[in-house]
Amino acid sequence: MFQGSGNKFAKGVSLVGSFLAAILLVALMVICVGARPACAHAQTTQDAQPSVLLIDASLGDFQSFQLHWLNESTVEVARNGSVVLLSADNPLWWGSADGQESTPAPATFLLGCDDANAPVAVTSENIAWALQKVAESGAQAKSVVVSVGCSGLQARQFAEDLSSTKQSAYANLVGMVFCGTPQNGFSVSAAYPKVALWNDVANKSGLEPSYLLPGSEMLNSLNGTRLPSVVKVLEVAGNIGDMGFGVTDGVSVEADMTLSPTVSGNVTHTQSRATLSQAVGLSKYWHPYAVSEDNQGSGAVDAGIAERLSAMESYVSSPDVREKVKNFYLSWFSDGSPVTAVSSALAIDVSGSMLERLDGVVKIDAAKSAAAGYLQAMNARLSNEHAVPADVSVVTFDTAASVVAKGCDTGSQAAVRNIRTGGDTDINLALTTALRELQGSPLCSSKHILLLSDGANTAGLTTGEILSGVVAQAAAEGIAIDTVALGDGFTESDIAFLQEISDATGGTLYESTDEFGLRRDFLRSYYSSLGLSMLDQELPSGSVDAVPVGAMDNTATSLELGVITDGATALVHVLKDGEEVDASLYDLRVSDDGLVTVLLENPAVGNYSVRLDGGDYSRAHVFAVGQLDRVNVDKTAGEAQDYSLLLLIAAAVVMVGAIAATVVFGLRKKKA
Repeated sequence: MFQGSGNKFAKGVSLVGSFLAAILLVALMVICVGARPACAHAQTTQDAQPSVLLIDASLGDFQSFQLHWLNESTVEVARNGSVVLLSADNPLWWGSADGQESTPAPATFLLGCDDANAPVAVTSENIAWALQKVAESGAQAKSVVVSVGCSGLQARQFAEDLSSTKQSAYANLVGMVFCGTPQNGFSVSAAYPKVALWNDVANKSGLEPSYLLPGSEMLNSLNGTRLPSVVKVLEVAGNIGDMGFGVTDGVSVEADMTLSPTVSGNVTHTQSRATLSQAVGLSKYWHPYAVSEDNQGSGAVDAGIAERLSAMESYVSSPDVREKVKNFYLSWFSDGSPVTAVSSALAIDVSGSMLERLDGVVKIDAAKSAAAGYLQAMNARLSNEHAVPADVSVVTFDTAASVVAKGCDTGSQAAVRNIRTGGDTDINLALTTALRELQGSPLCSSKHILLLSDGANTAGLTTGEILSGVVAQAAAEGIAIDTVALGDGFTESDIAFLQEISDATGGTLYESTDEFGLRRDFLRSYYSSLGLSMLDQELPSGSVDAVPVGAMDNTATSLELGVITDGATALVHVLKDGEEVDASLYDLRVSDDGLVTVLLENPAVGNYSVRLDGGDYSRAHVFAVGQLDRVNVDKTAGEAQDYSLLLLIAAAVVMVGAIAATVVFGLRKKKA
């Protein structure tokens, strides 16, 4: 009796386990097969990690860089005269810090000169050239630049758009490490102007010795500009002794190596027992000025310190420096590259059918209002000093295409409001023109097209040719296309075509049936392109209870709101932990169309919500965007979680349980 019951129970467990496992495996297959095509464009974690570009200071450390940071098996990536760009798999510097070996090493490159007699190796133009070659190599174009000594000043020339080749055209910097870089000049050089070191250091870095004097025109220019807002900075200062007026690495005092807050607010400053370069033989430059401890003259260098200079490790050979750089990298970039720029192109249908009315409003007027709202939201956002750079072009199309506006200022908004209508609809022309506009955007920007159409494609190429042509090109270039179908004049095939365009590129199809819906969908496309959405919700009319936005922690740099209504402008209140935030703490703007934007910079830690009061309207929609100090391109807030691995594990567990139950059942049956 007992044994029979056990057999039946085991058999039941076996059957149930097998059934559940089958269900889970089928579900897993459905998820994998039904995944959006955008998944095909997702980068792996390693590919998404920023590359690292090491810059030799041209003072004799090139081979030391290879030995301590890369490895003996280096490969030449590109050459520009005596300047060479090297790379190596499994770079040695990544193994210098403990406990994080599970994170794959980023692609690492070394820029330097393999000709010791070459006059100049490191210039801002060569740095720009090297970063371009990094991108062409197939590695992540967004990079962390590690520079030593005065090469850091040349890196700043490029980063701050002060050289002939401008960083803003690439948006390819996410981090900068300065090792002993004289950000404010060599204050020691004023006390010891005859030391030959200043000429040697300056000339090897493509600079004039006078540039390195505190208060020089070049340094004032550098310190009067800002690094890009997204760039994180690590400063490594040497710490060897006191030459009369500050901790020094033998060349710079600590104050020389400190970036001004006006240049960057994203700076970590750390000490290291290292010198500018062991290879330079710094002590030889100071011996003529050194005296014994019992016979020091005014302004003389302590003889003991002069002797110690060459005994210290250089920044290049120091394990301590490598560890600091790795930990800095892991703190910011181990899980992907941050957004460095956002580029958009709006393609607006102005065919003759846009003169028709929709819910009492002329379609083209609704489109103008929606496009103006898009530009207004972007313009409000760019007043945030933490915001990444953004650019936008507005293209109108029928059987011809025109770029009617560039940028989001009031002039562009006025140009959008003067859009006129025309003839048939040529979607291929629209997308081709929008794509051409984005090709002029920064290399590493997150690119996005918003296509508005109120009907079928009636001119130019067929839908199949469009999908295999310009849409495939956009997908290959990682450009998402959102499509908006305006009105009800669509057949199933028209909607299916727009859906295919979005699906093929990782975009979204919106179907707008009135002016309010069109304004909402344009803003939805804009905010979702940032990958930071916290709230996207339609609200009832009249005064409503506070709507939760979410928690802001100490990594948040801003909270932004966008509110639209279909009537009178609503009064917007921001609350933290249930208490109203003082309106003087945020910037609130109201457009002519009733778009309300709110920007709260550096929000205090807490739970935020928004409440609307007053206003004669029947519909309202609220968007909220939170910007964190760590924002990744491939981690948008609206992206669905990938549960396939969890399902696979669960299925495996159930399968093991089913097999075990089957074995037990079989053994008992055999024993019986």
